[in-house]
Amino acid sequence: MDFQNEMYRPAPPNKLAVASMITGIAAIPVTFVVPLYLPLILGSISITLAFLSKGYNKKLHANALTGVITSLSSIFLNVVVVGISFYLVFCVPEYREMFNDACEQLYGETFDEMIEGELP
Repeated sequence: MDFQNEMYRPAPPNKLAVASMITGIAAIPVTFVVPLYLPLILGSISITLAFLSKGYNKKLHANALTGVITSLSSIFLNVVVVGISFYLVFCVPEYREMFNDACEQLYGETFDEMIEGELP
């Protein structure tokens, strides 16, 4: 009877898998607060930790699999958020005007003026 109980005992938590899960989950809200670089960094760290936690096993630990899924979803969300932002700024005149106003308040000249000054 003791042998059967040990057979169905779940695997002990793997620290790298838990770290992968935590960084993967943390990457999702970071996508909306600081898009572009930080979610890509956290997502890639999470995926790396997940596959390092695998070791010589054939399967990923459940926490590592959660980390991979959440980090891949945060990277996908990051691409979508950045893509929509670029589309809005460069294709919708109202957002371009708001972006120009924000640049003028921050830098003293509009975004359009900055681009015209850089081009030969």
